[in-house]
Amino acid sequence: MTRWRRARGRLVVAGVAGFLAAGCGTTPVAPDAVLPDPVVAEQARRIALVISPEFRQRRYTDDDWNIGLGEPAEFTFGRTLDALYRDVRVTDTPDASGVDLIVVPTWADAQISGPGDSHGEFHEAWLHFDVRLLDDAGAQVDRWPIRAYGRSRDRLLGDDEAVAEAVERALRDAATALILKLRGQSIAGGRTEEALP
Repeated sequence: MTRWRRARGRLVVAGVAGFLAAGCGTTPVAPDAVLPDPVVAEQARRIALVISPEFRQRRYTDDDWNIGLGEPAEFTFGRTLDALYRDVRVTDTPDASGVDLIVVPTWADAQISGPGDSHGEFHEAWLHFDVRLLDDAGAQVDRWPIRAYGRSRDRLLGDDEAVAEAVERALRDAATALILKLRGQSIAGGRTEEALP
């Protein structure tokens, strides 16, 4: 049983006190990675998930917000892969030994906006990832952009909670996109036909 299965489905990013103590003018936000259990058939594949220190430490900062994105994103990728495959291990380097597939996500972009930016009622989050798939020889077999979006209505929640919820919804959107892409990938899903576009 992997650490993703032992987790209870929530990951709260710590570090708020450090930013407050530093006198930063932005508001620290700690989104949760809250994922329902995907209803998919588990494949008997051995997967390595490569999470670099840069990926794990990713933050979004502007004049209003200081949001820890890396750890919730790591949890999202790990929990999603763990639902799809029987054996998932996390590493910080692309090590092909003893695995069928290596999944390497990197950050392409992250944008957060509030009602003041769009003159609307929503907080919105756009999370863009670049995901490379490597085979057991370490050669790239595919590469996908994953563009995820989430929003939360401002009038229902306070600003901090609304921003965190927008990020959480974007992470769920990323998890759905990852499942759909991996299920159509022949090397990842154990299928004999060509991978879907």
